This record gives sequence, structure tokens and C-alpha cells, in this order.
Amino acid sequence: MKKLFFTLFILLPTIVFTQIDYDYEITVVDTFSCDAGNQAGMFGLRAVEHNGNIHLSYFMQTPTSLMDLIYSVRTEAGFTIETVASIPWSNWTLISSKTTLQFDELGHPHIYAALYGGEIIAYEKVDNEWQGTSVANLGHWPYFAADPDGSQELGFVFWAPTSPFNTTGQIVYASFNGDNWEFESLSSVINLPRTKPSIVNYNNKTYVAYGEGHYPDTLITRIYVKEYNEWTLDYEDVNLTTYGGGGIEGLRTTLGVSAEGVYLLYDLRRTAGINQQYLHHTYLINEGEGWQIQVIDYDGSLTAAISSPNLILNDENTAFWISESNGFNPNLSWIKSNGKGGIIDLPHFYYDIWLNDFVLKDNNAYIYYWEGSAGYPYNTPVTFKEIKINLDLLFTSFGTSLELEGYSLEQNVPNPFSTNTTIRFSIPKTSNVNLKVYNLLGKEMFTLINKQMIRGSYEEQFTVTLSKGIYVYVLSVDGHSMSRRMNIIR
Repeated sequence: MKKLFFTLFILLPTIVFTQIDYDYEITVVDTFSCDAGNQAGMFGLRAVEHNGNIHLSYFMQTPTSLMDLIYSVRTEAGFTIETVASIPWSNWTLISSKTTLQFDELGHPHIYAALYGGEIIAYEKVDNEWQGTSVANLGHWPYFAADPDGSQELGFVFWAPTSPFNTTGQIVYASFNGDNWEFESLSSVINLPRTKPSIVNYNNKTYVAYGEGHYPDTLITRIYVKEYNEWTLDYEDVNLTTYGGGGIEGLRTTLGVSAEGVYLLYDLRRTAGINQQYLHHTYLINEGEGWQIQVIDYDGSLTAAISSPNLILNDENTAFWISESNGFNPNLSWIKSNGKGGIIDLPHFYYDIWLNDFVLKDNNAYIYYWEGSAGYPYNTPVTFKEIKINLDLLFTSFGTSLELEGYSLEQNVPNPFSTNTTIRFSIPKTSNVNLKVYNLLGKEMFTLINKQMIRGSYEEQFTVTLSKGIYVYVLSVDGHSMSRRMNIIR
């Protein structure tokens, strides 16, 4: 296939991000308790949209020596929950086990469960009963993925080690021919893949992508395509970093389908330090034109690191992801194709919150997570929740400020700070100006400015009497708002 390439580099000078006012609903899907011998909770969740509903698969630990594989459907009426299978568990079994979902041409669900040790089991409903078939045994923690749309072909992709210490392996595609599972090797991998494989079916073709890491600073991203039962390498990209090896760990390589065709999203950490730069690639394929490349540089200090289980591109070419840091600071981030982006902190009520997956549907974000302490103190209720965020209101309320000429709100200097800091901003005409400081729960802490001001650039001194932590300052001008974070230390 002949490929035409162009590269567009966009440097993001200022990210305007929403922080305070957005519309959301929280639903408790399930609740359970943990004790001294039961400290893991739920893991391995996959959420997908199919035929207007959201479908979930996940593992949940029980008070017994078993863990339950759960299938749940979210409709407008609520959630249905059913147990697919009960499997013996240990702490390693639960934490490292994964699930994914796929739907055949009749719309029937198929659940693939990968267990610690590498066994992958395929479940389907036969005569209203779930039945499981052992498909493969990898001998390693599972790296696998399936396209939710299995109408073209039922199958999934996984990494299979070929050496005793997992230093070499293969990217393998497993497909179901109606009677048996068949396996095809796509590529040999010298090292453990640094990204989970991703797969999508589109226009009678199957695309598989993954990132292969080479210590200390190289990430090779490859895309394979299956057409007329033949696999070929369709794209390869080699990236070098200065991060010293860590920058190629834990990244995401995600295939999907948008209005323009198949896309691949992946992220690459470029430099270390407080203000890390993240290189976010967006590849869009248009039929007959090959891969078109778009590269966006943005400041990692203003958006969350892409540690999400998933990256999603909507029809407006805005990339979304969820992130949290070891049970703290959960948030939803996004980057538009023009380099504009933002972040909102998600409401939570415990110090322990673990994001699992999310779905975009009808311009709402549905985020799935569990909250509470799954360890100490014992017998603390743990809740499995959904938060629904209205993206229409999010971008309607704040998105207009992203495009306004002459308005700016700079990062406070110094930041972090302990006693005093300076906030600078500019307005292009005489306006009613309001500058306020909020905590992360949206509570107003200070009003710094509330008056009419003429065109010009200004700076406001802020002397702190607040406790240490993250706060948000919001500039509102004639109905438009922009905001930034500040970090108070002691």
C-alpha cells in the first residue's frame, strides 16, 4: 500500500481547563466489604458501548476462596448484574487478571478472561447458561485485547512469551472459525511489550497495534493489518526519548474508529522533571490516502499523565483519558486536535479511589471506579460506582473561552509556593472581571478581584492563609471562564 505522510506540529502555549462547574451524576453499581483475608476488591474491568447500552465485565472478590467473573449491562433503567463464573483466587490472581468483551454478528456477548499465570478463557451464553472454553495458556501475566465489534470475526490479540525469562515472544492473533480457535503469529518481539496490544475491525480489515520497548530509551510502535486472510506490516514508527527508560513504561497504544476512519492514539513521555512534556500522537487513516500523522506537544504539568486503561477519540477528534495516582487525585483529561485541552478533578469521598475504565456515549462520559479502603481498616465498605459527566455542558460552559483572542490567564509564579504568589492575566477590552480561588471540592475560598477593569495586562498578589494542598483560581470575564491550578506547600 502506498503511503502519503504529512506531519503537523502544534505547541500548546496555554491550556484552559475546566475545574469547578460541571454536571455529573453518581450511581452506586455494587457494594461489598473486605476483611483481613479479603483485601483486593474488584479488578480487570472492561466497559464498552454496544447497541445503545454500556456493557461491563470484571472480577469481584468474594468472602470465600472464589472470585466472581461478572457481566453487567447498563440501560436507561439501571444495571443488570449476573455471575458468569466463580474462579479460585489469590491476591496475585485477582490483581493481575483482566477481562474484555466482544459481540458477534447476532449481538450476543462473548467475554474473554485472562488469569494470572496466563490462561485465557472464552465465555459465551449457550441455552441461557454461560460456558467457558480454555483458549490459550501464556505462562505469563496477560497482555491481551479484543475489539468489541466481533461481527466481522470473533477474535483477540495477545502477547505470548517464547523464552523462559520472557525476554522474547510473539504477538499472536486468535480467531474462532465456528468450531475451533486458530492462532496466527504477527510478529516476534525481542522484549516485553511496553503497551498492551490494541485491535479494531474496520471495513473488512483487522488492525493490530502495539508498542515494543527497548531499554533505555526507545519505543517502536507497529501497526499490522489483515486483509484477504494475510497479515502485513502497515506502519512502523521509532521514537527516542531522554527519559532514561522509564518513559516507555505503562503507556497506552489504542486503536479505534472515528468519523474519519481508523485512528491510533499513543503517548510518549519525553523528559523527566516536574513539568514533564508528553508527546501525544494521533494517526488518522483515510481510505486510499494512507496514514496521516498529527503530533501534539503539551505540558504535562497542566494535564494528567496518560496512565489511563483507555484512550478515546470522539467524532470531533478530541482525545479523552482518565487518570489517578495510586488511589489519589482522580481526573478526566482531554486534548483537542488543535492542541487545546484541559482537566477536571472527579468528586470522591474516600482517600482510596481506583479508576477502571470509561466510555463516551451520547456526548456523556461514563467513568467506572471503585472507592473505599480494600485493606485497612478491615470491613470498610467498598463501592463500585459510575460517574456520568455531561460533555455538552462541560464544553458549552467553558469551551468558548478556549478560542477567545486577547484573553489570557498565566500560571501563578512561583508555583508551588508557601506564602506569596503572583497571578497575571490580560483582557482585550473594558470588562467586568472576577478572580476567585476554590478548593478541589468547588468551595469558594477567596475573591481576589470583583470589579470593572479597562483593557490591559494585570498582576494580582496573593498572600496565602490557606492550608497546604491543590487549589484552583478561576478568571471570569463577561461570561467566559478560564482556570489554573496552584500548589500551596508548607
